[in-house]
Order: sequence, then structure tokens, then C-alpha cells
Amino acid sequence: MEFENKTIVITGAAGIFGRWTAAYFAREGARLCLSDVRMDGLEKAVAELGLDRSKVLLHATELTSDASMLELVDLVKREWRAPDILVNNAGIYTRFSLLEMEFSDWDRVFGVNLRAPFVLSREFAKLMIAEDKKARSLTFPRGPPAR
Repeated sequence: MEFENKTIVITGAAGIFGRWTAAYFAREGARLCLSDVRMDGLEKAVAELGLDRSKVLLHATELTSDASMLELVDLVKREWRAPDILVNNAGIYTRFSLLEMEFSDWDRVFGVNLRAPFVLSREFAKLMIAEDKKARSLTFPRGPPAR
């Protein structure tokens, strides 16, 4: 198995793309830290995918909160040290036009889609580099769904 005993962190893991990503890495033997704003969604994903709980960490992460993101980093560091791969999968979009969008909506979209991948990539890269691991971060760009 290609990712046997590798540590993979996946944000947005309760969503469909996050679940697909988690299922792939689990089949390949990886340990998974699954992150999403919804803990109930993470628990449901673990159950539906039949993941081995001994190889899974869960974290309810608010990606617009530095404190929450740093808690995620600390959890992974404490339990498994540096990850091998970070998958910045989380992404949101609004259903408003530019003229209807509130500043707070823009701040949330910017925080989750742009700032969070930067913060998490930087913080996990520090751990990876300290352990002489190749820093690997994948970011999945998002746009509105096709109509």
C-alpha cells in the first residue's frame, strides 16, 4: 500500500470530496486526521466509510479561527508528529451576487478558501521541515457548482 503508516490531514473531510479523499488514503493504509467544521459530519463519514478508528483523528475546525486551526496542528503534532501530506480540501462559496454579498460573507469566503490553506500549509510545513519530511500540501480550488 502506497501510503501505509503515512499521516494525512484532510480539511473539509465531511463533504463529498473530503470523503472520497479520505476513502482513497484509508484504502492505501494511511492514518487520517479528518477536519471539518461539523463534528457530526465527521463521525458520519467515519461510520459510512467504515474507517478504522485506531487510525483516525477527528477535529471540529473553524477555518476562520486562528486558535481553532492551531488546535488542529497541535492535535496532529501531539498524536502523530508531523503529517506527510496536508490536503486543503475545505472550500465554501456564497449564493449571492457581488451586489448582494455582505462584507461578512466575503470575509468568511476569503478566510476559508484563501487564508486557512495558507495558515495550515505554513504551520504544518514547519513540523514537516523540522522532521526532515518533504513538505506536501494539496489545495483543491473551488468554484460554484455548475447550474
